[in-house]
Parts: sequence; structure tokens; C-alpha cells
Amino acid sequence: MAATAEPPLSAEGEALARPGRRPRPPSLLDAVLPIVVLIGLLALTIAFFGIDATNGPLQVALLLSAAFASLIAFKNGMNLFIPTSAVVMGGLAIARVPYGRYLRWVWPLLAMLAALTILTLGAAALLA
Repeated sequence: MAATAEPPLSAEGEALARPGRRPRPPSLLDAVLPIVVLIGLLALTIAFFGIDATNGPLQVALLLSAAFASLIAFKNGMNLFIPTSAVVMGGLAIARVPYGRYLRWVWPLLAMLAALTILTLGAAALLA
């Protein structure tokens, strides 16, 4: 009888699976399929655009393959809206800081950085 895998836990000890569903471990096909999709998209991009593919179409292929891998994780029951950064979650667990309290503290900084990024990119686009 095979042992069942326990779902990963957040800093508060909550399961990272979608409500009412336990995550399944990925099969070999689940693990290989995103790589095959990435290789196929890269080959098609280079076939369609040639050497000019390095300017932008390859980045689109990378984004699409990352989205495909996320869909496979969602299919296996993982919750994609819980943070998975081991450094942040480990630090919060060591400091015994709940994730909700950390979010209330860090969201103004993230909002300011997002606004600064938008303004900088907008100014660069206007000056270019």
C-alpha cells in the first residue's frame, strides 16, 4: 500500500490545497509535459521568427509555458494563491509572525514599488 503524501502547509499550518481537495503528487507526465511544451514553443518561435526571436517572442513562450505548468499544478489540487517563497515563509515561521500580519505590514511597500515601477516604465516609454 502506498503512503499518501501530506499537503504542504503555510506558516499558520493551513493546507495549501484548494478547499475540500487534497493535492495529488504529480505524475511523470505532469512533470515532463511543461518541459515538452516549453521546448515545442521555443522551436516554433525560432522557426517562425528566426534570429529575431530573441527580441520578444521567446519571452512570450516562457510565459505561456509557466502558465501551462501552473494549470497542471491547479489540476493536481494545489492552491495557486498561497505564497510559496520558502525564504519568506521560513522566516515568518521562525519569527512566529502570522502571514496576515506580514501582509498588512508589507502591502504599502509593495504598492509603492509597483507605482514607482509603473511611473518609471511610463516615463521611459514617453522619452524613447
